[in-house]
Amino acid sequence: MWSHDGRECSTFERKHYSVFDCAAKCGRYGERFILPEAHIQMMAAAQPFLSGAISKTINMPNDASIEDVEKAHMLSWKLMLKGTAVYRDGSKLSQPLNSVAVESFKQLQMENTEVAATPIAPAVKAAEQVVKIIQNKRRALPHRRKGYTQKASIGGHKVYLRTGEYDDGSLGEIFIDMHKEGAAYRSLMNCFAIAISLGLQHGVPLDEFSDAFVFTRFEPNGLVTGNKSISMSTSTIDYIFRELAITYLGRNDLAQVTPDDLRSDSIGKKNQQSSDEDDDKVVPPVLKDEEKEAFSKETSVQITPVIEAIPQVTEMVTAW
Repeated sequence: MWSHDGRECSTFERKHYSVFDCAAKCGRYGERFILPEAHIQMMAAAQPFLSGAISKTINMPNDASIEDVEKAHMLSWKLMLKGTAVYRDGSKLSQPLNSVAVESFKQLQMENTEVAATPIAPAVKAAEQVVKIIQNKRRALPHRRKGYTQKASIGGHKVYLRTGEYDDGSLGEIFIDMHKEGAAYRSLMNCFAIAISLGLQHGVPLDEFSDAFVFTRFEPNGLVTGNKSISMSTSTIDYIFRELAITYLGRNDLAQVTPDDLRSDSIGKKNQQSSDEDDDKVVPPVLKDEEKEAFSKETSVQITPVIEAIPQVTEMVTAW
């Protein structure tokens, strides 16, 4: 028997090992592979008999440098090739064409082969797989990061929302602190914020979180003071993701007060500023249909929805 990379082979002579070489190293312990120069020389042998360029990839190992790529193009030019295509192993996040080819092969083995609805179906499948790339590595935030702190009051309960941003301005973490709340409730909110932060850093889009938790209803809820865009929320989590969606996603549809309402030339402008003393002085907002439906439901226990939300966040992180 002989190994996959030609070592410890008792059947073939060493001079025959190259016959079994592949374009890339085979397996975890593979060492042998076809050199890029061999790809180019093979193409050069066939080029004189072809009128156009050869559709053939010059495979290069993962540790290939820029100089190696330059040498490959220079050798191709010297051997009078009309075209080259270089691919470095592992340079793409995924290779969707492999799975598409397997699916196509299985379809050919079926007795009743049906014609595809559209000729671009394989390309669509490939694009969908590229979109669903899983980010295995956690995207770390800079040690000194930007963000903002938003203070608000929900039904008379103060909440502080702090955000941490990447250098490009995208959201990377959140902190939630409730003023004068019970230790259990505050701890659950802190754990919930950590779970959301981990999801954001592993690639879960903010809009997924927003769609999942907006209109979540439990106490404290009701009138919101201290926020220019939000005047009513169905829960603390509902307020948090409304604020994040408005700020980072431009979801003004989740705001009771739009930026146009805050313009100095708008009708009915407000000249008052909120403070600790007048936080309770609010004007009842005009609710949308979805908000009216959310407030019409019966009030549930305060802590239970937060406990149930943490596994949902974990499931979303795992799915992405």
